[in-house]
Amino acid sequence: MILYFSGTGNSRHAAEKLAELTRDEVRPLAEDYKAAKQRAVKAQNALVFVFPIQYGKLPGIVEDRIAKTPFTGNKDAFFIATFSGSAGNAEKQVLRLCGKKGLRFRGFLSLLMPENDIIDKSAFPKDKAADLIAQADKKLEAIAGQIHRNEMLRYEEPSGGGRSLFEKLFSPFRAGAKGFRAEEGCDGCGACVQACPMKNIRLENGKPVWGSDCARCTACINRCPHGAIEYGNKTQGKERYYFGK
Repeated sequence: MILYFSGTGNSRHAAEKLAELTRDEVRPLAEDYKAAKQRAVKAQNALVFVFPIQYGKLPGIVEDRIAKTPFTGNKDAFFIATFSGSAGNAEKQVLRLCGKKGLRFRGFLSLLMPENDIIDKSAFPKDKAADLIAQADKKLEAIAGQIHRNEMLRYEEPSGGGRSLFEKLFSPFRAGAKGFRAEEGCDGCGACVQACPMKNIRLENGKPVWGSDCARCTACINRCPHGAIEYGNKTQGKERYYFGK
């Protein structure tokens, strides 16, 4: 079973591609996030977790879902991290989670994908993004074969040598919805509501309102068809990035 979390589509694409290649089931990790009790996952095949790297670590929602979800059946666990810079210390987090959940660690592998953080960085040009996705698809074909043969995925040392001191100090303050707002161009279409994987946005008087469960994945900003959602003044004038429908 392939379980994923995705904001702007990179990890969803990787998960769906792996599901196609391995003929396995694919499911969002956060689909029942607001449920009082997390649905158990009974896996016939190996578990494959696909997720983005945020500031050198797993997104909080990914760590939370893995920690709280009961897993039965096959306990072999593969981890695929999509990223554009450094996977930081995410593998250490994964190993700790495997120990706590009784999962058999079968490897951690990073998959280079287009930049989608338009708050602190800028999206890749479309031609560069397309080239990266094509390269990632070829790599996913090899990964699918390894998973099918239950081969250990070889961890690749990420560029950058892990998280910087700045990231360690300030990454806790980068979560939450404070800073998101809708500009005058918003017509209340609800695309941001549909895009939010946390179901954290609702419309009030035709305008989006953010709740307290924000994963800061930027799906709302990047998915808005009018470019009407901003984060402070950090996203103004920046090209949006969303991979998928």
